[in-house]
Amino acid sequence: MAMKSEKIRKLVTMAMLAALSIVLVYVVHFPIFPAAPFLEYDPADIPILIGTFAYGPVAGIILTVVVSVIQGMTVSASSGFMGIAMHIFATSILVLVAGNIYRLKHTKKGAVIALICGVAAMTAGMVVFNYFITPYFITPDIADAAAVAANRDFVKTLLVPVIILGGIYGSIFTPTEAAAVSVVYGLVVGVFIYREVKMKDMIDILVDSGKTTGGIMLIIGAATLFSYVCTVFGIAQAAQALLLEISGNKYIFLLIVNVIFLIAGCFVDANSAMYIFIPIMYPVATQLGIDPVHFGVIATVNLAIGQVTPPVGVNLFVAIGVSEKLQGLRDKPKVTIVSMSKAVWPQIVACIIALLLITYVPWFSTVLLFGK
Repeated sequence: MAMKSEKIRKLVTMAMLAALSIVLVYVVHFPIFPAAPFLEYDPADIPILIGTFAYGPVAGIILTVVVSVIQGMTVSASSGFMGIAMHIFATSILVLVAGNIYRLKHTKKGAVIALICGVAAMTAGMVVFNYFITPYFITPDIADAAAVAANRDFVKTLLVPVIILGGIYGSIFTPTEAAAVSVVYGLVVGVFIYREVKMKDMIDILVDSGKTTGGIMLIIGAATLFSYVCTVFGIAQAAQALLLEISGNKYIFLLIVNVIFLIAGCFVDANSAMYIFIPIMYPVATQLGIDPVHFGVIATVNLAIGQVTPPVGVNLFVAIGVSEKLQGLRDKPKVTIVSMSKAVWPQIVACIIALLLITYVPWFSTVLLFGK
């Protein structure tokens, strides 16, 4: 009797999760690309993942099939059979990978690792799926071989972020090497796939790249000289003594760290800021009981924000250089450091909000550390 009651409870719970998934899709769903209505974003996978973690991958697969079919016949009917098939394919990968990993470690950290691995596997599967299947459904005329080939070429260009992020997180190459690989891949796409870049254009491309790189390196060189002066004249040592004197509370210390890094990011590059401030702040952080990984993540996020803070945001100068090349192709006003600085402030504010969450909620930084 107890076993039968448990089965009924499980069945009712899964039915409620399936219903919740459909309701979420009804409330939030929209096409990612207008040309491909079957490529939709929706939060239907959230209840499915809850069922997967609660009852296992098999239950997750059942929920996936049921929800996909009902969704494809009701709230997402415009996506058709292709939308149903794509949802089943993508979510099944997520459910199988995440569910099996979570079965091995029933903890919050295990859940986070399962989600990360599941999303990565789903992304890789969708890249393959979109390359071989999607091009035949994006265009209304499947017999149009030229359109199909063009769509496949478009999918190939989407591999750039996969190569960059996959290579970095897979420990295949460093971020610097990832940038070089992406440049080579972009050159291959431009020359052999789109055929918009001719060999005679290579000289102009290399000259323009040299100009952009030279400007950035000039900024980095000046910032490095500044860090050298600070070290030689004892400015760094004096700053460390002052910081030790005024920071008796770790929350105040972290606030001071953020302020210093954000101000420094406006005038020096990330490498110089790291060389100057990390040796000063790290001993203080350890004395106040701050996890080294947590402090490292805070410093990294601050340095990343500094890449786009005017007036010496390196990425701003890169964007201006790119906009100058697009000036002849598009009828748009010239982009300057002033206009770029004004336009980037909403993004900087959003980054600072995320920075404060990371600073005062260490869980975001240490959740993947086993034994913590």
